Amino acid sequence: MAHVIEVYTNSYADYGLEAVLGHLPLPLCRAVEMALKVHMVKEAMVTDRDTLTETASVDAVAAMRERFLKAGIAISSVNGGDRLSDPAGMGRVLERMEIAERLGAQTFVASFGWRDEPAGIFPLIRELGEEARRRGMVLALETHAPLVKDADAALRTLDTIRCDNVGINWDTANIYYMNEGIDGAAELRRIANRVVHVHLKDSRKRVGEWFFPALGEGTIDFAEVVGILDDAGFRGKMSLEIEGIEGETADLATRRRRIEDSLEHLAKIGVV
Repeated sequence: MAHVIEVYTNSYADYGLEAVLGHLPLPLCRAVEMALKVHMVKEAMVTDRDTLTETASVDAVAAMRERFLKAGIAISSVNGGDRLSDPAGMGRVLERMEIAERLGAQTFVASFGWRDEPAGIFPLIRELGEEARRRGMVLALETHAPLVKDADAALRTLDTIRCDNVGINWDTANIYYMNEGIDGAAELRRIANRVVHVHLKDSRKRVGEWFFPALGEGTIDFAEVVGILDDAGFRGKMSLEIEGIEGETADLATRRRRIEDSLEHLAKIGVV
């Protein structure tokens, strides 16, 4: 079946939202997953000058939503996780959820539990799931260690949180980046009915390798991935996340080309 494809705005790196507005909409893509936080990764650097964050004023958020609406671009998802064991981090996520509602998003994608965060964050994630529900959104947990490192971890996390408004954001490349010798398709089959959002990201399936080019330039079988999700009844959005290749400094033309090439690849395999 055909799917709605978003572009995660981090794919434009520090060229920012102006670059998004100068490129989209495209015939096969009229929606974005908007970053609401900085991303301090050299190959896909996003600072608070390049996107909206929790510091944005009500007027700034309204103005940006209007610009995207006038351009014919839906802000259907946002991305805004943080460190929940820090009360300030929890506060920032709540502020980002308020912005997400004002932008009209239906999905709030977030990474929680990085490194040494304690198990005590589970009630906080449950609270955020209910807050997302109140604001008309679903909360999607990123495929990141430790909470969603693999299918076992994802199922344990969801079963511990116990909130039906919290699901998984399945990242097609992160499952390999974080696990040696794993079968990503087999992992997805185990949790496909809990997936509510997807990051479409290619790689060479090597653990710890920062190689995220245009879709079709790696080794991930996206037709298989989407087939598994379709069989499970997935109806969420799928977002292109193209974080580049370690050591490179990709210019805007390269970033645009990778997005366009990725959409062409998805069209070729019947996803859009």
